Amino acid sequence: MKIIHFSDLHIGYTRYSKGIDLETGLDNRIVDFLNTFDELVNYALQENVDLVIFAGDAYKDRNPSQTQQKEFAKRLLKLTKANIPVALIVGNHDMPGNKGRATALDIFPTMNLDNITVIDKLQLYELNTKSGNPIQILGMPWIRKGSLISRLSNIKKDITIEDLNKQIIQTLDNSLEKELSKVNKSIACIFSGHLTVMEAKTSTETLMSIGA
Repeated sequence: MKIIHFSDLHIGYTRYSKGIDLETGLDNRIVDFLNTFDELVNYALQENVDLVIFAGDAYKDRNPSQTQQKEFAKRLLKLTKANIPVALIVGNHDMPGNKGRATALDIFPTMNLDNITVIDKLQLYELNTKSGNPIQILGMPWIRKGSLISRLSNIKKDITIEDLNKQIIQTLDNSLEKELSKVNKSIACIFSGHLTVMEAKTSTETLMSIGA
């Protein structure tokens, strides 16, 4: 089974811009990002992949322009028209500032598009791949610390930050264990999410841009 996994497109990011691209009318940095996205889409088509997973942060922020939304959707539809399903995980840049408002990715389930699944809850999802074989995705969108704290009961007023963090991690672990118990062991299952990794280490050849 061939799966492409990527994240953090941040369409709309214009740092290091050199001006407007005359052909498209877009900022040249946005064009750079879209061209790179095109490379990925074309590779997926050439390799006839079974599934594409996008692990969050489609746009620079939660309020993308109509043009940015159009450019993102256009490339997703190119994949789905080739019968390649796409799973979109909600990242922190996709989330609204206030609870109850739509995420930047909520437009896709509203349109009821075939082969596009938005993962906006920590739960087990089952999709059919292009080859027809099902796959399970234990998906984790970006989870706000406040939403986990609200699920805790009997929090002491004098609780330390360290103890609070331990309770939050335990709550998250319990949610993951609950979803893991639902996994059908006869079907392939993968975990993907938009999250930070504690004590992560990169190789000596890896460059990392913090805050991009």
